[in-house]
Amino acid sequence: KCLDLKISLDDLRNDDSNKYINLLGVSTYSKIKMGIRKLDERILDTKNFTFNCLSKLLKFSKKSIDEIKNYFLSLEEYPYDNLMPDLEALKTDGLISIIDDQVSISYSTLEEVLGSLRDELKLIMSEKFQGKSLEQIGKMLNNTRESVRQKIELGFAGFPTLKEDCYKDAFLKYNWDYESFNFFFHENKTVYEYLKYRYGCGKTGLYALLSEKLTPEQREYLFTHHNLINIDDTILSAKRDTILKHLMCDICKDKPIKTQELFDAFSEYLAKLDLGIENWKNVHVFSNYLDSCPFAICGGNDEVRYYSFARLSDIDIFNITSLLQLPDGYYSAQILFKYNQVMMKKYNIQNEYELHNFLRRMDNHENVTFKKMPNFITGNISRDDFTYEKIVRLAPISNEDFLKYLEDNY
Repeated sequence: KCLDLKISLDDLRNDDSNKYINLLGVSTYSKIKMGIRKLDERILDTKNFTFNCLSKLLKFSKKSIDEIKNYFLSLEEYPYDNLMPDLEALKTDGLISIIDDQVSISYSTLEEVLGSLRDELKLIMSEKFQGKSLEQIGKMLNNTRESVRQKIELGFAGFPTLKEDCYKDAFLKYNWDYESFNFFFHENKTVYEYLKYRYGCGKTGLYALLSEKLTPEQREYLFTHHNLINIDDTILSAKRDTILKHLMCDICKDKPIKTQELFDAFSEYLAKLDLGIENWKNVHVFSNYLDSCPFAICGGNDEVRYYSFARLSDIDIFNITSLLQLPDGYYSAQILFKYNQVMMKKYNIQNEYELHNFLRRMDNHENVTFKKMPNFITGNISRDDFTYEKIVRLAPISNEDFLKYLEDNY
């Protein structure tokens, strides 16, 4: 209707005498005037909106004035003429910094925020960020560990985004020690402890940083201080078990190998690398290590192959170990392997001996006793008592039929 009558937004804005009310109707006219007032209020005070947009755009980075302008030009309904005055006002308020045509957010530092806290909370958080435990701080203040923890969490609730939070993603990803953190970022122990407590350390080893863009000095530091080596273009920690894992991935990832053969191959491999790392004392000690090694699964006939237990989720482990929920008896893992072929293929378990090794490692059932591969007992019963009980229950029965019954059921 406004278009048909050629009534502009300014006409309605300046209509103090309500001359258009009869043309548009009271309800429509009132809604339009209210919308204009809200729009005008937003146009007059866009500083907060501008700052929120900048916070999302910049985070901890810098962008040029031209890049900022292009970003705000792309925002629909943003009053672009307000941008430069808003930037100047935000700079005056200390919320942003503009240096050499580069715009960045001005975050408070950890030191500044700690300095603004009330005395008790300042002391608690300062001590915590010096590396003291909750128990130590509690004893100092005659408080419980839990009381100290709650006060710290309450303090964090009032923390703004800090300048030091720029390291958040790095901390969540990598497992930093203080020496390495200081070398890479030149920050003090207080900052390190703050980030460690607030965000925790990631699970990825620092060797993985070598895939990032690093300076030659940073690469040299990682190799020297974290004892890394380059084998076949693969970066590894120069530790015996890590090197063994690399070798097993290469020679027995899918096909089992005799333990003695792997022991000999590893001895030759270590000699070739010449790192001063010794093999296990003998093949018996080596076999005992493999029996519970997180990247090896043992089968029958003294065979072993590479197997990543670390890739299994808690649900995966539960699915497999739930196979042990059986009536009391003397069993072979062969019966579980035989009747659960889909599961065995899914989890790459190749025979009953590997299944026995898997279950023995992962099982936490109190009523299961693992015997020599591939046998195990559920409940409190001996093999002889179990066999005698079955004979009494099934007799008369031929030897052949009795053995067939045990094979089919146990």
